[in-house]
Amino acid sequence: MKNSIKLAALLLLVSTSVFAATPAKTETAQDEITVQASSKNLVIGVSIQKATTGRAYVKFYDKDNNEVMTDYLSSKQSTEKGYNLSQLPFGTYTMAVTSNNKVVTKQLSVYNEFGQKTYVFLQ
Repeated sequence: MKNSIKLAALLLLVSTSVFAATPAKTETAQDEITVQASSKNLVIGVSIQKATTGRAYVKFYDKDNNEVMTDYLSSKQSTEKGYNLSQLPFGTYTMAVTSNNKVVTKQLSVYNEFGQKTYVFLQ
């Protein structure tokens, strides 16, 4: 009888530990997005290193949140691209780079400096 009680207690302990175990956390791979000034005048460089296949695009908005431009990028492979700002009028803009639901935003200002059009990141 003592052995059956010990066996029942052991089975209860083992079954409880099996159901109480938490599954291991798996970290999903994130795409790496880089936005940087280019050595060329009025050009912004965007680099997306894809971890998984998924939608990627770049959008520019003016100060009133009106969409000025959208560019859809490769959804399957990493990519690098430059954006020429010379056609944008003077003003403040927001650039949003999205890849697999990860969003990187940058604010920039296009202005006149010493008679030449240029830009600066505000954040």
